[in-house]
Amino acid sequence: MKLVLNFFFIFGNSVSLGTHGTHADVDDGPLLLSAKNIKNGGIYWDETDRRISYGEYEKIHSNFSLESGDVLLTIVGSIGETAILKDSEGITFQRSVAFLRPNNKITPDFLYSEIQTPIFQKELDSRKSTSAQPGIYLGDLAEIPLIFSTKIDEQKKIGEYFSNLDNLITLHQYKLYMGVYRKGTILTYFWEQRKVGELLSERIEQFPKSDEYPLMAFVANEGVAPKGDRYDRSALVNDTEGKLYKRTEFGDFIYSSNNLETGSIGLNKYGNATISSVYSIFRPTGIADSDFIGRRFIRKDFINEMVKWRQGVIYGQWKIHEEDFLKIEVMVPSLEEQRLIGSFLDNLDHLITLHQRKIKYILKEVFIWIILIKRVVLKKPLSPNYRIMVGRRKLLSILQNRI
Repeated sequence: MKLVLNFFFIFGNSVSLGTHGTHADVDDGPLLLSAKNIKNGGIYWDETDRRISYGEYEKIHSNFSLESGDVLLTIVGSIGETAILKDSEGITFQRSVAFLRPNNKITPDFLYSEIQTPIFQKELDSRKSTSAQPGIYLGDLAEIPLIFSTKIDEQKKIGEYFSNLDNLITLHQYKLYMGVYRKGTILTYFWEQRKVGELLSERIEQFPKSDEYPLMAFVANEGVAPKGDRYDRSALVNDTEGKLYKRTEFGDFIYSSNNLETGSIGLNKYGNATISSVYSIFRPTGIADSDFIGRRFIRKDFINEMVKWRQGVIYGQWKIHEEDFLKIEVMVPSLEEQRLIGSFLDNLDHLITLHQRKIKYILKEVFIWIILIKRVVLKKPLSPNYRIMVGRRKLLSILQNRI
Protein backbone atom coordinates (compact mmCIF):
# COMPACT_ATOMS: atom_id res chain seq x y z
CA MET A 1 0.00 0.00 0.00
CA LYS A 2 1.38 3.39 -0.99
CA LEU A 3 0.98 6.08 1.65
CA VAL A 4 1.23 9.65 0.37
CA LEU A 5 1.35 12.55 2.81
CA ASN A 6 1.21 15.92 1.08
CA PHE A 7 1.42 19.57 2.05
CA PHE A 8 -2.31 19.81 2.66
CA PHE A 9 -2.15 16.97 5.18
CA ILE A 10 0.68 18.65 7.06
CA PHE A 11 -0.40 22.29 6.91
CA GLY A 12 -4.12 22.40 6.24
CA ASN A 13 -5.01 26.08 5.94
CA SER A 14 -1.70 27.27 7.41
CA VAL A 15 -0.27 28.11 3.98
CA SER A 16 -0.59 31.64 2.63
CA LEU A 17 1.01 34.07 0.21
CA GLY A 18 2.56 37.49 0.48
CA THR A 19 0.71 40.60 -0.61
CA HIS A 20 -0.62 40.96 -4.16
CA GLY A 21 -1.35 44.67 -3.81
CA THR A 22 0.44 47.78 -4.95
CA HIS A 23 2.01 49.75 -2.11
CA ALA A 24 3.67 53.15 -2.06
CA ASP A 25 7.29 53.30 -0.94
CA VAL A 26 8.30 55.31 2.12
CA ASP A 27 11.67 56.23 3.61
CA ASP A 28 11.00 54.67 7.02
CA GLY A 29 8.64 51.79 7.72
CA PRO A 30 8.29 48.00 7.64
CA LEU A 31 10.27 46.13 5.00
CA LEU A 32 8.45 44.78 1.92
CA LEU A 33 10.66 41.98 0.62
CA SER A 34 10.31 39.44 -2.20
CA ALA A 35 11.78 36.18 -3.50
CA LYS A 36 15.06 37.88 -4.39
CA ASN A 37 15.70 38.51 -0.68
CA ILE A 38 15.70 34.80 0.18
CA LYS A 39 18.90 33.03 -0.79
CA ASN A 40 20.97 30.14 0.54
CA GLY A 41 18.80 29.64 3.60
CA GLY A 42 18.82 33.28 4.75
CA ILE A 43 16.81 36.48 4.43
CA TYR A 44 18.92 39.39 3.22
CA TRP A 45 18.12 43.07 2.85
CA ASP A 46 19.84 46.42 2.94
CA GLU A 47 19.03 50.13 2.69
CA THR A 48 18.05 49.75 -0.98
CA ASP A 49 15.09 47.45 -0.26
CA ARG A 50 11.53 48.72 -0.27
CA ARG A 51 9.69 49.97 2.81
CA ILE A 52 5.98 50.68 3.21
CA SER A 53 3.91 52.68 5.68
CA TYR A 54 2.69 51.14 8.93
CA GLY A 55 -0.86 51.67 7.71
CA GLU A 56 -0.22 49.54 4.62
CA TYR A 57 1.54 46.96 6.79
CA GLU A 58 -1.53 46.67 9.06
CA LYS A 59 -3.81 46.22 6.04
CA ILE A 60 -1.67 43.41 4.68
CA HIS A 61 -1.75 41.59 8.02
CA SER A 62 -5.36 42.27 8.93
CA ASN A 63 -6.27 38.59 8.43
CA PHE A 64 -3.00 36.87 9.26
CA SER A 65 0.31 37.66 10.88
CA LEU A 66 3.79 36.28 10.36
CA GLU A 67 5.31 34.39 13.28
CA SER A 68 8.83 33.39 14.21
CA GLY A 69 9.33 29.82 13.01
CA ASP A 70 7.30 30.23 9.81
CA VAL A 71 9.04 28.60 6.86
CA LEU A 72 9.34 30.81 3.78
CA LEU A 73 9.35 29.33 0.27
CA THR A 74 9.87 31.28 -2.96
CA ILE A 75 7.25 30.29 -5.56
CA VAL A 76 7.51 33.01 -8.23
CA GLY A 77 10.58 33.83 -10.31
CA SER A 78 13.33 32.22 -8.25
CA ILE A 79 11.58 29.02 -7.15
CA GLY A 80 12.60 26.71 -4.32
CA GLU A 81 14.65 28.99 -2.07
CA THR A 82 13.68 28.62 1.57
CA ALA A 83 14.42 30.12 4.98
CA ILE A 84 13.07 30.04 8.51
CA LEU A 85 11.74 33.36 9.76
CA LYS A 86 13.57 34.17 12.99
CA ASP A 87 12.11 37.61 13.68
CA SER A 88 8.70 38.60 12.29
CA GLU A 89 8.72 42.21 13.52
CA GLY A 90 8.56 44.93 10.85
CA ILE A 91 8.81 42.64 7.84
CA THR A 92 6.43 41.34 5.18
CA PHE A 93 6.69 39.84 1.71
CA GLN A 94 5.26 40.12 -1.76
CA ARG A 95 3.27 37.37 -3.49
CA SER A 96 6.46 35.66 -4.72
CA VAL A 97 6.88 34.14 -1.23
CA ALA A 98 4.68 31.50 0.44
CA PHE A 99 4.41 31.20 4.24
CA LEU A 100 4.32 27.67 5.65
CA ARG A 101 3.35 27.18 9.27
CA PRO A 102 3.86 23.53 10.30
CA ASN A 103 1.50 21.88 12.74
CA ASN A 104 2.63 19.54 15.48
CA LYS A 105 3.50 16.76 13.00
CA ILE A 106 6.69 18.37 11.69
CA THR A 107 9.29 20.87 12.94
CA PRO A 108 10.35 23.99 11.00
CA ASP A 109 14.00 22.89 10.87
CA PHE A 110 13.13 19.49 9.45
CA LEU A 111 10.77 21.01 6.87
CA TYR A 112 13.47 23.50 5.89
CA SER A 113 15.88 20.61 5.30
CA GLU A 114 13.26 18.57 3.44
CA ILE A 115 12.52 21.42 1.01
CA GLN A 116 16.17 21.55 -0.01
CA THR A 117 16.43 17.87 -0.95
CA PRO A 118 16.75 17.00 -4.65
CA ILE A 119 13.51 14.99 -4.42
CA PHE A 120 11.47 17.97 -3.23
CA GLN A 121 13.19 20.41 -5.62
CA LYS A 122 12.37 18.08 -8.50
CA GLU A 123 8.73 18.03 -7.41
CA LEU A 124 8.72 21.85 -7.43
CA ASP A 125 10.35 22.01 -10.84
CA SER A 126 7.81 19.62 -12.37
CA ARG A 127 4.92 21.79 -11.16
CA LYS A 128 6.12 25.26 -12.12
CA SER A 129 4.44 27.12 -14.94
CA THR A 130 6.84 27.83 -17.79
CA SER A 131 6.50 31.46 -18.74
CA ALA A 132 8.44 34.71 -18.63
CA GLN A 133 7.89 34.58 -14.87
CA PRO A 134 7.72 30.96 -13.65
CA GLY A 135 5.48 30.29 -10.70
CA ILE A 136 3.76 27.58 -8.64
CA TYR A 137 0.12 27.70 -7.59
CA LEU A 138 -0.75 26.87 -3.99
CA GLY A 139 -2.99 24.05 -5.20
CA ASP A 140 -0.03 22.42 -6.96
CA LEU A 141 2.19 23.03 -3.96
CA ALA A 142 -0.33 21.24 -1.72
CA GLU A 143 0.01 18.05 -3.77
CA ILE A 144 3.74 17.61 -3.19
CA PRO A 145 4.41 14.49 -1.07
CA LEU A 146 6.65 14.65 1.96
CA ILE A 147 8.80 11.93 3.51
CA PHE A 148 9.27 12.42 7.24
CA SER A 149 9.65 10.77 10.60
CA THR A 150 6.71 11.11 12.96
CA LYS A 151 9.12 11.19 15.91
CA ILE A 152 9.62 14.86 16.72
CA ASP A 153 12.88 14.18 18.59
CA GLU A 154 14.27 12.49 15.50
CA GLN A 155 13.19 15.43 13.33
CA LYS A 156 14.93 17.86 15.67
CA LYS A 157 18.19 15.92 15.53
CA ILE A 158 18.07 15.79 11.71
CA GLY A 159 17.24 19.49 11.45
CA GLU A 160 20.01 20.41 13.88
CA TYR A 161 22.55 18.31 11.97
CA PHE A 162 21.87 19.98 8.64
CA SER A 163 21.69 23.41 10.26
CA ASN A 164 25.24 22.89 11.54
CA LEU A 165 26.25 21.76 8.05
CA ASP A 166 24.79 24.95 6.53
CA ASN A 167 26.72 27.05 9.04
CA LEU A 168 29.94 25.20 8.15
CA ILE A 169 29.46 25.86 4.43
CA THR A 170 28.72 29.54 5.10
CA LEU A 171 31.86 29.84 7.24
CA HIS A 172 34.06 28.39 4.48
CA GLN A 173 32.48 30.73 1.91
CA TYR A 174 33.22 33.71 4.15
CA LYS A 175 36.83 32.61 4.69
CA LEU A 176 37.34 32.23 0.96
CA TYR A 177 35.96 35.68 0.18
CA MET A 178 38.00 37.33 2.94
CA GLY A 179 41.17 35.51 1.86
CA VAL A 180 40.84 36.87 -1.66
CA TYR A 181 40.05 40.38 -0.40
CA ARG A 182 43.07 40.50 1.92
CA LYS A 183 45.46 39.24 -0.72
CA GLY A 184 44.14 41.87 -3.11
CA THR A 185 44.51 39.52 -6.07
CA ILE A 186 41.68 41.07 -8.08
CA LEU A 187 40.24 43.95 -6.06
CA THR A 188 41.63 47.44 -6.60
CA TYR A 189 40.52 51.03 -6.15
CA PHE A 190 41.08 51.96 -9.82
CA TRP A 191 37.46 51.94 -10.87
CA GLU A 192 35.89 54.69 -12.93
CA GLN A 193 32.38 55.93 -13.57
CA ARG A 194 30.95 55.21 -17.01
CA LYS A 195 27.56 55.40 -18.67
CA VAL A 196 25.97 52.09 -19.60
CA GLY A 197 25.98 53.32 -23.20
CA GLU A 198 29.78 53.11 -23.16
CA LEU A 199 29.63 49.47 -22.06
CA LEU A 200 26.67 48.15 -24.05
CA SER A 201 25.08 48.80 -27.44
CA GLU A 202 21.48 47.95 -28.28
CA ARG A 203 20.43 45.23 -30.69
CA ILE A 204 17.44 46.59 -32.62
CA GLU A 205 17.33 44.33 -35.69
CA GLN A 206 14.30 42.05 -36.01
CA PHE A 207 14.09 38.88 -38.10
CA PRO A 208 11.86 35.81 -38.44
CA LYS A 209 12.96 32.72 -36.51
CA SER A 210 15.32 30.35 -38.32
CA ASP A 211 17.27 27.14 -37.80
CA GLU A 212 20.34 29.20 -36.87
CA TYR A 213 18.30 31.46 -34.54
CA PRO A 214 15.47 29.28 -33.10
CA LEU A 215 12.55 30.80 -31.22
CA MET A 216 13.25 30.67 -27.49
CA ALA A 217 11.89 32.11 -24.21
CA PHE A 218 13.64 34.40 -21.75
CA VAL A 219 12.81 32.86 -18.38
CA ALA A 220 13.26 34.64 -15.05
CA ASN A 221 16.41 33.49 -13.19
CA GLU A 222 17.23 31.05 -16.01
CA GLY A 223 17.85 33.24 -19.04
CA VAL A 224 17.38 32.13 -22.64
CA ALA A 225 15.75 28.69 -22.65
CA PRO A 226 13.54 26.52 -24.89
CA LYS A 227 9.86 27.37 -24.79
CA GLY A 228 7.82 24.95 -22.68
CA ASP A 229 4.51 23.49 -23.82
CA ARG A 230 2.58 25.73 -21.43
CA TYR A 231 4.25 28.86 -22.77
CA ASP A 232 4.50 28.11 -26.50
CA ARG A 233 1.70 30.18 -28.04
CA SER A 234 2.75 29.66 -31.66
CA ALA A 235 -0.53 27.84 -32.35
CA LEU A 236 -2.37 31.12 -31.67
CA VAL A 237 -0.35 33.03 -34.28
CA ASN A 238 -1.54 32.71 -37.89
CA ASP A 239 1.79 33.58 -39.53
CA THR A 240 4.43 32.31 -37.13
CA GLU A 241 7.05 31.89 -39.84
CA GLY A 242 6.73 35.51 -40.92
CA LYS A 243 6.58 37.02 -37.42
CA LEU A 244 9.53 39.21 -36.49
CA TYR A 245 11.56 38.70 -33.34
CA LYS A 246 14.69 40.17 -31.80
CA ARG A 247 17.90 38.23 -32.28
CA THR A 248 20.28 37.57 -29.43
CA GLU A 249 23.68 35.89 -29.20
CA PHE A 250 25.81 34.41 -26.45
CA GLY A 251 26.91 37.05 -23.91
CA ASP A 252 24.13 39.54 -24.67
CA PHE A 253 22.55 41.40 -21.74
CA ILE A 254 18.72 41.21 -21.66
CA TYR A 255 16.01 42.68 -19.44
CA SER A 256 12.24 42.88 -19.15
CA SER A 257 10.89 46.22 -17.91
CA ASN A 258 7.99 44.53 -16.08
CA ASN A 259 9.79 41.78 -14.16
CA LEU A 260 13.15 43.18 -13.09
CA GLU A 261 12.66 42.49 -9.40
CA THR A 262 11.81 38.83 -9.95
CA GLY A 263 14.77 37.92 -12.12
CA SER A 264 13.90 38.78 -15.74
CA ILE A 265 17.31 40.31 -16.28
CA GLY A 266 20.67 38.80 -17.09
CA LEU A 267 22.95 37.26 -19.70
CA ASN A 268 22.24 35.04 -22.67
CA LYS A 269 24.28 31.94 -21.81
CA TYR A 270 22.53 29.79 -24.40
CA GLY A 271 23.69 31.14 -27.76
CA ASN A 272 21.96 32.20 -30.98
CA ALA A 273 18.22 32.64 -30.51
CA THR A 274 15.23 34.81 -31.33
CA ILE A 275 13.00 36.05 -28.50
CA SER A 276 9.98 38.32 -28.13
CA SER A 277 10.48 41.93 -29.13
CA VAL A 278 9.22 43.06 -25.69
CA TYR A 279 12.70 42.37 -24.30
CA SER A 280 15.57 44.86 -24.45
CA ILE A 281 18.80 43.31 -25.77
CA PHE A 282 22.36 44.68 -25.69
CA ARG A 283 25.79 43.45 -26.80
CA PRO A 284 28.98 44.36 -24.88
CA THR A 285 31.30 46.96 -26.40
CA GLY A 286 35.06 46.65 -26.61
CA ILE A 287 35.55 47.93 -23.06
CA ALA A 288 33.09 45.59 -21.33
CA ASP A 289 33.30 41.93 -20.32
CA SER A 290 29.90 40.25 -20.64
CA ASP A 291 30.34 38.01 -17.59
CA PHE A 292 31.25 40.95 -15.36
CA ILE A 293 28.40 43.05 -16.77
CA GLY A 294 25.97 40.20 -16.22
CA ARG A 295 26.89 40.04 -12.55
CA ARG A 296 27.19 43.78 -11.91
CA PHE A 297 23.91 44.72 -13.56
CA ILE A 298 21.75 42.25 -11.63
CA ARG A 299 22.77 43.66 -8.27
CA LYS A 300 19.98 45.31 -6.30
CA ASP A 301 21.58 48.74 -6.30
CA PHE A 302 21.78 48.78 -10.10
CA ILE A 303 18.24 47.44 -10.54
CA ASN A 304 17.00 50.17 -8.21
CA GLU A 305 18.67 52.73 -10.51
CA MET A 306 16.93 51.15 -13.48
CA VAL A 307 13.53 51.26 -11.78
CA LYS A 308 13.88 55.04 -11.37
CA TRP A 309 13.59 55.29 -15.16
CA ARG A 310 10.53 53.04 -15.41
CA GLN A 311 7.45 54.66 -16.96
CA GLY A 312 3.83 53.51 -16.79
CA VAL A 313 1.34 53.22 -13.95
CA ILE A 314 0.30 49.55 -13.94
CA TYR A 315 2.08 46.22 -14.23
CA GLY A 316 2.20 45.03 -17.82
CA GLN A 317 2.60 48.55 -19.16
CA TRP A 318 5.83 49.48 -17.41
CA LYS A 319 8.68 50.44 -19.70
CA ILE A 320 12.32 51.35 -19.22
CA HIS A 321 13.25 52.86 -22.56
CA GLU A 322 16.57 51.68 -23.94
CA GLU A 323 17.87 55.22 -24.39
CA ASP A 324 17.20 55.91 -20.70
CA PHE A 325 18.87 52.66 -19.63
CA LEU A 326 22.01 53.63 -21.54
CA LYS A 327 22.18 56.92 -19.58
CA ILE A 328 22.64 55.19 -16.20
CA GLU A 329 26.08 55.67 -14.66
CA VAL A 330 27.98 52.85 -12.98
CA MET A 331 31.44 52.28 -11.50
CA VAL A 332 33.52 49.68 -13.36
CA PRO A 333 37.19 48.60 -13.42
CA SER A 334 39.40 48.12 -16.48
CA LEU A 335 38.53 45.42 -19.04
CA GLU A 336 41.34 43.18 -17.80
CA GLU A 337 40.13 43.44 -14.22
CA GLN A 338 36.53 42.82 -15.30
CA ARG A 339 37.66 39.56 -16.88
CA LEU A 340 39.60 38.54 -13.78
CA ILE A 341 36.61 39.25 -11.52
CA GLY A 342 34.20 37.40 -13.82
CA SER A 343 36.51 34.39 -14.09
CA PHE A 344 37.14 34.29 -10.35
CA LEU A 345 33.45 34.43 -9.47
CA ASP A 346 32.63 31.77 -12.07
CA ASN A 347 35.18 29.45 -10.49
CA LEU A 348 33.90 30.29 -7.01
CA ASP A 349 30.31 29.56 -8.01
CA HIS A 350 31.39 26.25 -9.49
CA LEU A 351 33.33 25.32 -6.37
CA ILE A 352 30.49 26.23 -4.03
CA THR A 353 27.93 24.38 -6.15
CA LEU A 354 30.15 21.32 -6.32
CA HIS A 355 30.65 21.18 -2.55
CA GLN A 356 27.00 21.84 -1.82
CA ARG A 357 25.95 19.01 -4.09
CA LYS A 358 28.51 16.61 -2.66
CA ILE A 359 28.13 17.52 0.99
CA LYS A 360 24.65 18.85 1.51
CA TYR A 361 22.23 17.38 -1.00
CA ILE A 362 23.80 13.94 -1.35
CA LEU A 363 24.02 13.50 2.44
CA LYS A 364 20.32 14.20 2.77
CA GLU A 365 19.50 11.42 0.34
CA VAL A 366 22.06 9.10 1.95
CA PHE A 367 20.48 9.65 5.36
CA ILE A 368 17.13 8.39 4.09
CA TRP A 369 18.78 5.43 2.37
CA ILE A 370 20.61 4.45 5.57
CA ILE A 371 17.31 4.17 7.41
CA LEU A 372 15.77 2.09 4.64
CA ILE A 373 18.84 -0.15 4.24
CA LYS A 374 18.88 -0.90 7.98
CA ARG A 375 15.37 -2.24 7.81
CA VAL A 376 16.09 -4.38 4.75
CA VAL A 377 19.43 -5.81 5.98
CA LEU A 378 18.02 -6.57 9.43
CA LYS A 379 14.88 -7.98 7.77
CA LYS A 380 12.69 -5.82 9.93
CA PRO A 381 9.35 -4.51 8.71
CA LEU A 382 9.40 -0.84 7.83
CA SER A 383 8.48 1.06 10.95
CA PRO A 384 5.07 2.77 10.92
CA ASN A 385 6.89 5.71 12.54
CA TYR A 386 8.64 6.45 9.23
CA ARG A 387 6.35 7.56 6.42
CA ILE A 388 7.56 6.45 2.99
CA MET A 389 6.12 6.03 -0.48
CA VAL A 390 8.20 2.98 -1.46
CA GLY A 391 6.92 -0.62 -1.28
CA ARG A 392 9.20 -3.41 0.00
CA ARG A 393 9.63 -5.07 -3.41
CA LYS A 394 10.37 -1.76 -5.10
CA LEU A 395 12.83 -0.88 -2.34
CA LEU A 396 14.70 -4.17 -2.72
CA SER A 397 14.91 -3.65 -6.48
CA ILE A 398 16.31 -0.15 -6.03
CA LEU A 399 18.86 -1.31 -3.45
CA GLN A 400 20.10 -4.09 -5.71
CA ASN A 401 20.77 -1.52 -8.43
CA ARG A 402 22.54 0.82 -6.01
CA ILE A 403 24.81 -1.69 -4.24
